[in-house]
Amino acid sequence: ATPSFLADVCQHHLLDTAQLHMMSCKDEADVDHHSSHVLTQLRATVREIVPSATKASTKLTNVSRVPLLSQLLRRKIVIQFLGYITGGPEALVQLALAVHDAHGVHLGCLGKPNPFYAAEYPDLWNSMPNCSMAVENLSPDDLVVVPEVTQCEPIGKVRAPNIWLLGSSNIGPDECPRLSHNHWLAHLASIRADSILFPYITPSIVTHAVQNAGLLPDGSFQNLPDLASQKERIVLLDDDAVMDFHGVSQQLKNANINVIVVTGYSR
Repeated sequence: ATPSFLADVCQHHLLDTAQLHMMSCKDEADVDHHSSHVLTQLRATVREIVPSATKASTKLTNVSRVPLLSQLLRRKIVIQFLGYITGGPEALVQLALAVHDAHGVHLGCLGKPNPFYAAEYPDLWNSMPNCSMAVENLSPDDLVVVPEVTQCEPIGKVRAPNIWLLGSSNIGPDECPRLSHNHWLAHLASIRADSILFPYITPSIVTHAVQNAGLLPDGSFQNLPDLASQKERIVLLDDDAVMDFHGVSQQLKNANINVIVVTGYSR
């Protein structure tokens, strides 16, 4: 059977802005047989991002208390990157950074993310020379995570990579296990809740919200009534999603909400 990605990276109490937070792990014997059911979240919490110390980094704050499983030392988690700038490629960068910061876990990198992310995620970018590897150097025991644009087929010596659904295509079923990035895709592909990895908000966007909109560490806003008073009945719709959201757009218009199609939007 294909090893469970979540069971093999099971650990506790990784607390930071970007965290690979895995709970409900069983003992090592269970993990070794891939029978652990793990609730996994890849996320940033505003709680760790305070106005005086916001940065795109994932240095663990309590690594001395992290119990390491011996299985992690025998395996490498390999992330396949995409070279363009959208939400999916950034989610892969965030996952790689979380693995990079998990002590006792070896990170492997296939390909390279877009240089745009060098400033946003410098810790990972600076480690790229150490994690970069060729497909032919993969081991059969490596745990490989690829985006859904990659078809289910062997990658080097890895028979069935883990396909992370960052979009609604290629949902299976087939030989490759699936991970999801949200509850909707998990439902669509019949993926269990313990196989969802949640990306998090781009750190610089959170920093901007802290500095310009009064975002507080607990996730509330310093002057919510003032912010609410500035709201307008406008929804911006990216032009590459017009067809998918045609019905929703009409419902919004029927509710007297102004829908503006934005052309050429980029980061």
